[in-house]
Amino acid sequence: MSEDPTKDLGQKYGTQPTIETVVQMLGELREHMDARFDRVDARLDKIERKIKVLNDDMLSIRADLAGIDQRVTSLEESRA
Repeated sequence: MSEDPTKDLGQKYGTQPTIETVVQMLGELREHMDARFDRVDARLDKIERKIKVLNDDMLSIRADLAGIDQRVTSLEESRA
């Protein structure tokens, strides 16, 4: 009998996983993680597209405001 009482229990009841079981479990975990990473990548791509649209809109708004500012300045100068 060994010093570790749980060691004998594992051998007696066959609860220790075999290397094949561990490899199978790791394979399943990898498939699960790959699927999750694919979903995360898809969501990040969608967010990236939205940020690009938002950036384009902001640039357009800033250009419009610059044009309005020039028009207001021109009107103010013509009244003075």
